[in-house]
Amino acid sequence: MSGTNLQDVQNFGLLQRQYSNDVIYQEHYANAAFAFVETDTSINYDGEAFFVPLSMVINTSYGARNDDEPLPVAEKSKGIYAQYSSKMMYSTIESTFKAATRGYRGGRPDGEWLDKLLRDTLVNCEHEISNDTYQNGRGQRAFISTATATQTNFTVVSSTQLLPGQKLDWWDAALTTFRGSIRIDDAGIDRQARTVYIDVAFGTGAVPSGAVAGDRLVIAGALDAGEPADGRFMGGLDRITDNTISIGGVAPSSWRSWQSYIEDMAGTVINIDVLQRLFDNMKTISGKNINRWILNPSQKRQYFHLLVAMNKFAPGDLMGGASKIGYSPVRMGTDMDGDSGYDAAAQKILEDAACPLDVMYFYNNEALKRGEDYTQGGPQLAEEDGRTFRFKQGSDALSAFLRYWANYCVFQRNAIGKIKNLAVPAGVI
Repeated sequence: MSGTNLQDVQNFGLLQRQYSNDVIYQEHYANAAFAFVETDTSINYDGEAFFVPLSMVINTSYGARNDDEPLPVAEKSKGIYAQYSSKMMYSTIESTFKAATRGYRGGRPDGEWLDKLLRDTLVNCEHEISNDTYQNGRGQRAFISTATATQTNFTVVSSTQLLPGQKLDWWDAALTTFRGSIRIDDAGIDRQARTVYIDVAFGTGAVPSGAVAGDRLVIAGALDAGEPADGRFMGGLDRITDNTISIGGVAPSSWRSWQSYIEDMAGTVINIDVLQRLFDNMKTISGKNINRWILNPSQKRQYFHLLVAMNKFAPGDLMGGASKIGYSPVRMGTDMDGDSGYDAAAQKILEDAACPLDVMYFYNNEALKRGEDYTQGGPQLAEEDGRTFRFKQGSDALSAFLRYWANYCVFQRNAIGKIKNLAVPAGVI
C-alpha cells in the first residue's frame, strides 16, 4: 500500500518515549535484623564507656550445725563490670553539582538525582548494619565455596550479604593472610548459582592467587592496620556466641557463667527434641526464657518437613502446604520459678536470608540490646553545621556522609545462644 505504515511512524513520526514513574530496586536490600534487635535508650556511650554490672558470685555461707558448733564461715558476693564502647560506621556521598541537580525540572522519573542518591545510600547503610548483626565485628560478608586464581568469577556458600558494586578484601579462613581486593561487577551476582562476578577494571580484576575454599570476604579496609581488638564494626551474634572470645572485656575462661549456650547439630536436621531442650536448658542455666529466634528461611523448610512427617492427615481434602508453622515448648505443671507456661505472645521469630545457613540464634530480649551513640533511630546525615552537603574545595562538587555510632550490649551472655552446624537443604542461595 501507499502512504504511511507503522514502521514509518516508528522511524520518522517523532513519537515520544513514555516512562513509568516507579523506579524498582532489582536487589533485595533488607534491614530485618537491624529492626529486630531492640534498641535500649538507657545505654549511654557519652563518657569513658558504658559499664554493665554483673553479679557473678553470691554469699554461699549456707550450712547446718549442731547446737555447740560455730556458725558457717561467711563467704563473699562478687560483681564485675562488662564495658562497652560504640563503633563508628559511615556511608559517604559524592557528586558533581550538575549531576546532583539532574531531575530538577522533572527530567527523572522519581525526582532529583540527589534525592535518589540519598535514599540509596541510607538503604545500603541500614542493609549493611543489619548484616553486621550476624557477624564478628570484623566486616565479614561471605565464605568462598569454589575459586580458581585468575578467573573472573567464583562461588560462595551464600550470596545474601553480597551486593553489586561492593568492594571487598579477600582473606584466608583464619583472617590472617590477605590475598587481595576485588570489586563485584555491576552486572551483579547469579543468586541461584551463588556465583559472584568480578569487576575486571578494578585491581587485578580476577580471583587472587592462593584463593581456596573456606576463604572469607570482608568489607574493604575492615582488617587494615589499627583494627581494635574487638573489630571496627558492631560485635554481632557470631562474636557474642563465640565462647573463646571476651565480650565486654569479660573472658569466659575467667568467669564460666559468661558463656553463650551452644548446641552442635553436627550436620543433622533441627527437631522438636532439640528445641525443647534449648528452652529447658536455657531456663535452667540463666533463669530466662527464650523469646527471640532468628533463622535462615531454609531451616524453616527443614522444620516443616519434620512436622509433615509427624502429622496424619484427616480424611477429606489434602493441602500441599501450610499457612503457618510454629513451636510451643511443653510444660508439665510449673517450673522451678513457679512459671506455669510460656507467653506465646512474647515469642518473636525472624526469618532472614542474611542469617547464616547452618545457624539458628536464640536469646532472651533482656539479655541483648543495641545502644546508639549521639543520635537515636539509625543512621543520620552529618549536618551539625546546618548543611547537609558541603562543596569540595576547588571543584563544583558536593559531599556528605551518613553517621552511625552504635554497638551491641550483652547484659547476660548465658541467655543468648545458637544452634550451629545444622544440615543445609538443597537449593539455598
